[in-house]
Amino acid sequence: MNESMLWIVGAGVALVLVAAAVTALRRKTPPLGGPWPVYAKRLLGEREQVLYWRLVAAFPKHVVLAQVSLSQLLGVQKGTTNRQAVANRFRQLCADFVICDRSFTTVGVVELDGLSHDHPRRAEADLRKAQALQAAGLPIVRINVADLPDEAVLRAMIPI
Repeated sequence: MNESMLWIVGAGVALVLVAAAVTALRRKTPPLGGPWPVYAKRLLGEREQVLYWRLVAAFPKHVVLAQVSLSQLLGVQKGTTNRQAVANRFRQLCADFVICDRSFTTVGVVELDGLSHDHPRRAEADLRKAQALQAAGLPIVRINVADLPDEAVLRAMIPI
């Protein structure tokens, strides 16, 4: 075989391999029209629920939201160089609890920390979250899951 024939055969083999890979990937992806392999999850765990209801009781004239994406809480100022890069630093992060006034203006953020927050990756995400919230002027309070405060202590910790 000459060189051009070898190139044609090689290109044909490559096309067959690419087609096989695409077919394999399509098999792993559920069809859009078929059933999705998902289930409903509970939004808050037991300790989170305890803190949620204590926050609601401690701040009856406020709205308490749970599991709010920081991309809903924060925006990047227009004119900022690399706005998307700045937004990407907090886009995947979520606030455990957000306290709002009746106009849904955020007045405080409460983070519930457990053992997972000792992991270096979690600690780095917590630091980014705190820096972003503080840069926006939003107060953040961290509470340890092992020592949930009562309503009176929450009011003292979160001066609204």
